[in-house]
Amino acid sequence: MREEICSMSETSIEEVDVALEQWRKSKKAGERIPESVWEAAVELTRCHTVSQVARRLRLSYTELKKRVH
Repeated sequence: MREEICSMSETSIEEVDVALEQWRKSKKAGERIPESVWEAAVELTRCHTVSQVARRLRLSYTELKKRVH
């Protein structure tokens, strides 16, 4: 079942990583991560563990886990 979901996934972890890195380079001090990035990260947890996604994207594990549930 998980393989089916992963094969249908439109966004890869690499794509989200690139988008997040671009945002990090251009953000202003104190600016929060865009909701669209969080939504994409949550979507990635359908194919990867929360830990894998948080580590790869350098996101807070705790914050991502809250958003997944």
